[in-house]
Amino acid sequence: MIKALWITLFAAGLAACGSSGGSGTSSASSVVSSSPSSESRSSASQSSVSSTPVTDECPQGRHIVGYFPDWQGEVADVQFSYLTHINYSFLLPNADGGLQPLGVAGENRLMALVSMARPAGVKVGIALGGWNDGDDSAFVALAQEAQTRTRFVQAVTDFVVEYELDGVDMDWEYPSSDEEAANYLLLMQQMRESLDALPGEHFLTAAVVGAGDWAGRYILPEVFEIVDFLNLMAYDNTSEPHHSSFNYAIAALDYWSARGLTREKTVLGVPFYGRPSYTAYRQYVANSLDNACVSEVGNDFYNGIISVREKAQLVQSRTCGIMMWELTQDTTDDTSLLRAMWEVVEGEPASYFCPES
Repeated sequence: MIKALWITLFAAGLAACGSSGGSGTSSASSVVSSSPSSESRSSASQSSVSSTPVTDECPQGRHIVGYFPDWQGEVADVQFSYLTHINYSFLLPNADGGLQPLGVAGENRLMALVSMARPAGVKVGIALGGWNDGDDSAFVALAQEAQTRTRFVQAVTDFVVEYELDGVDMDWEYPSSDEEAANYLLLMQQMRESLDALPGEHFLTAAVVGAGDWAGRYILPEVFEIVDFLNLMAYDNTSEPHHSSFNYAIAALDYWSARGLTREKTVLGVPFYGRPSYTAYRQYVANSLDNACVSEVGNDFYNGIISVREKAQLVQSRTCGIMMWELTQDTTDDTSLLRAMWEVVEGEPASYFCPES
C-alpha cells in the first residue's frame, strides 16, 4: 500500500545515508477469536530488538517508553538510542467506533517517526485517546455495544497495519463505573485478539492513573493478563504541592502491586514538565542551567535530573520499565532527563553531574 511503501522507501533512504536498515512489520487485516497465551507472547517478545538487559525479574527486558505528541516537536530531535518504545499521541475515537483522521501533517509525522525508529530498533505504537480535556464520552459510547467495539478494534488494527506499527497503547482516561469497567475489559480483550491475529508480535499496553481507587479500581485485574504492561501515570497528583514526588511514585507502585499487577508488567511514569504552570523541563533549563538539578522553581514543581535518577533506581528494584510524558519537553544535551534515566537502567556512568550528587 502507498503509506507502507513510503515508509519503506524513507527507511531505505536513511540507510543509504549511513543508517542501518530494519525489517518492517508484515501486513494483515483479519480479526479472529483465538489468541496465543500470555506466556507465548512474553517469550516471543524476548526476541525483539531491545537495549535493556533481560533478567529473571524482567524476562522481556526493561522498557523505556516515551510519548511523542502530534502537535509539537521535531521527529529528528528524538533520542532513539535511549528508548525501547515510542507511542505516537493521539489517535482519537468517534462514538460510532470510527477514528478521527490524523490529517496530512499528522500522517507525515507518524511515518517519519516509524522510518527513523526502525533502524534504531525502537518499537512504535499508536496511543488511543489521551486526556482530551477530560472528555472520554466517545470511549464510553463505543464500548457499550458489540458492533461499535468491533468497528473500533478493526479500525485500529487496520491503522496499525497501514502504518506498519508495533502496537497499541490504550489511553481511555478513565473508565469510571462498574459498567464502563466491564466494557473496557471487553474492548481490551477484543483488541488483544485482533493484534495477535496479525503476523509478527504486536504489543498492547495501557496508560492508567498513578494511584487511587477513584479511577484505578475500574481497571479490572483481568486486564493485567491481557496487556504487555501498564504505564502508571504517577504525576498530576493534586493532593500535595509536588505533583510527581518520589513518595507518589512509591504510592503508585504500592497501589498497583496490591491490586495484583506483577513487576514484569509495571512501568513507572514520570513527567517532563512542571505544575501548576505546565512548563516544559527544557524551558526550565533554558532559563538557568541550575534548574536541571532541582525539582522546583518558584511555585512550580517538576522532576529534574536528581529526581529522575532516584525514580530510575526505584524502577530497577520494583518494576520493569520507566515511561515519560513527553519527549519533546526534554533537552537533547547532557542535561537530558531521558538520557539520565537510560544511564541508570543500563548501568552507565552519569554524563551530567549535579552539585548534590
